[in-house]
Amino acid sequence: MTCDLSELTAQYIEITTRGNYRTARLAGTSIAVHYIMDLLSRGMSFEDIIAYYSNRQLTKEHIQACCSYAYYSCQAFYDLHLLEEK
Repeated sequence: MTCDLSELTAQYIEITTRGNYRTARLAGTSIAVHYIMDLLSRGMSFEDIIAYYSNRQLTKEHIQACCSYAYYSCQAFYDLHLLEEK
């Protein structure tokens, strides 16, 4: 899987907006990226998450997309604050 965030976002991640609140979700589902990341942080494996959402047809690539999206979101947040300090 490449780490091109625009390709990743288009294929696996969509951003939904309600008022001033934006949420990254797995495309075509109501599953938020932050929820998948929470499951991973609690020790669930990719296989456990895929089995838990068996009716949603999640794949390993969906979960990898969540990880990549979270990484790049944190990196962008860090870079923004680093620039503000200069």
